[in-house]
Amino acid sequence: MDELENLNQSSIGLATVQLITLPEAEAIDVTRQLIQRVRNELTSDQKSEELLQLIETVLVYMLPRLSRREVEAMFSLDELN
Repeated sequence: MDELENLNQSSIGLATVQLITLPEAEAIDVTRQLIQRVRNELTSDQKSEELLQLIETVLVYMLPRLSRREVEAMFSLDELN
């Protein structure tokens, strides 16, 4: 729980990097929050899109049993393509 609180207080970039260290179940929850933060806090559409693509790539590697398309659908990232 403290890890989750720390991630919420971290910069979006740092929270994205810390996502790599989380167990799968926790990473899924944190990702949903992180995506919301990116959409709410970043004003540059280009930066927002780049960060969302990075988060998606991290998840594809963390969840190898899912395809990129399944990850996109799980987190409503399909509008990026």
